[in-house]
Amino acid sequence: MASGRVAYDPAVFNARAREFEDLSWAECGPQAADDGWEEYAHDGGVSISWVLREMPRRPIAYSVLLPLMAPGRFQRRITLAYRVLDPYEGEAVLEREISHAHQRAQATAEVKGRAKWSQKADTQRAEQAAAQVAGGAQVVDWTLMVTATARSAAELPAARQELERAVKATRGIRMRPAYGAQAAVFAAGLPLGYNPLVKD
Repeated sequence: MASGRVAYDPAVFNARAREFEDLSWAECGPQAADDGWEEYAHDGGVSISWVLREMPRRPIAYSVLLPLMAPGRFQRRITLAYRVLDPYEGEAVLEREISHAHQRAQATAEVKGRAKWSQKADTQRAEQAAAQVAGGAQVVDWTLMVTATARSAAELPAARQELERAVKATRGIRMRPAYGAQAAVFAAGLPLGYNPLVKD
């Protein structure tokens, strides 16, 4: 509960655990909030959330997320959400990727005389993934979300600039603001469990 309260009100970031002992679940969310197109204003601050747009098409180092995870001036949360697809769904996804890759390469070849090397690489990657699934591997649907929180609207441009620099420093991960879904992405990144079927 404390982590949720801290996310909505950064002023209590350094509060001790015993100060949260009497909180009810209803008090862990915002007392007031305003969900904007590119920002989310809540009790003690204003947050901006970004979502994954595209991962690099080349192998990436284990340290690729370090720039995002490094401490900065503003409180930041990084969330990796994933879902393992069932075998039939995973196979269907890969078959679509192979089909689309072939179609893109064929369309380019008809216009320019040959497919691009990047398109050939896309086809090879999709076929390799399909071969791995045929050997028992599973397909995972995943995304990356980042939320940065400033204590006031005046600090928001600096928080946005810091987040942009951190994303660029990953050298290849492409992200964009969660347009029109700021509150949802903010909540999805909270480090706590939530069951909407359980009444407080």
